[in-house]
Order: sequence, then structure tokens, then C-alpha cells
Amino acid sequence: MLAALSLSGYAQAEAEFEKAYLQIMNDSNWAQVAEYQVRQLLEGKTLNEAQQLLLKQKQCLSLAQENRFYEFVNARLPEYQSYMRNQGFTKLYSAQKITQEGSAVQVKYLVLRQELQMTDYPCEQ
Repeated sequence: MLAALSLSGYAQAEAEFEKAYLQIMNDSNWAQVAEYQVRQLLEGKTLNEAQQLLLKQKQCLSLAQENRFYEFVNARLPEYQSYMRNQGFTKLYSAQKITQEGSAVQVKYLVLRQELQMTDYPCEQ
């Protein structure tokens, strides 16, 4: 009985992780789509300041979601690795590699967010 409860709790924790992970991935996907759409709309044009800021805002929002992903993965690395293995991935990034990539994204995000802070195009989610 105790083993069944333990497995049930583990399955519930896995399901909660998967739900949160998929939501972050979905949010990130939509932020990237929004950035792509603006890029396509402005492609080949000489951009005025407002258009440049709009594009930077979309880039920043996309980076914000990517940063959120890395924060989530770093905070729950064993669960992430287990989930990815269960999805059939056999090669996984090391904790060090994930931390390095997450740090690089965070720096880009914070710089861009700061740059947009006092504009009509802030980087707010």
C-alpha cells in the first residue's frame, strides 16, 4: 500500500512537472512566433525608432521566456533530466552546460530589458 502511494505521488509530481514544463515551452513558442512575425513584417525596410524599439521589445519578450525556461530547468534539473529521458532523449546537457547557457540568455535579457525600460516599448510580460 505504501509503495502504491509513493508511486502515485511520484506520478503526480511527474505530471505537475510536465504541465509546468509544457506551459513554459508553449509560452516561449508564442513569444518566438511574435518576434518572427514582427521581423517578417519589417524585413527589408529602413526602420524608424519606434519600429526598432518594437522589434527589440519582441526580442526581449522572447528572451524573457527563454530565461524563464532556464530558471525552471536549473531549479528542477533532476526532474528535467528524468522527463527528457522518458521522452526518449539519450544525450542530455550537463548541469554546467545548462547553467552556462542560461547565464548567457539572462545577460542578454537583462541588458535588453534595461535598454527598453524608459521607452514606450518596455519588456514586460
